[in-house]
Amino acid sequence: MKVLITGATGLIGSKISELCLDKGWSVNYLSTSKEKLQQKENYKGFYWNPRENEIDKACLDGVDAIIHLVGASIAKRWTNSYKEEILSSRVRTTKMMYDLLNTNKNSVKSIISASAIGIYPSSST
Repeated sequence: MKVLITGATGLIGSKISELCLDKGWSVNYLSTSKEKLQQKENYKGFYWNPRENEIDKACLDGVDAIIHLVGASIAKRWTNSYKEEILSSRVRTTKMMYDLLNTNKNSVKSIISASAIGIYPSSST
């Protein structure tokens, strides 16, 4: 089994990557930071830039499932403009994945997409 994980270097994504590797699965992951890209036998990083609609198509090679975990942080103050950023960051990256799958040959059979939810205390800071 090979999975592609977006957000694999974040808190949840890194744990999911670890669990997948423990099961003997291969993990491809997308990162917006070229410094975080690794090329190991079962753990390979690929660059993407959602703001510029750039993605390394090789990230799909041999992938059976996608775990999509990206979007702007919900831990910041929710101004009207930041609410738009939260929404657009999730929509933009999901559309990128959709377009990538529709325009490139692939073996993806499953997609899991999740966005952070949580409860934060009321605060003006």
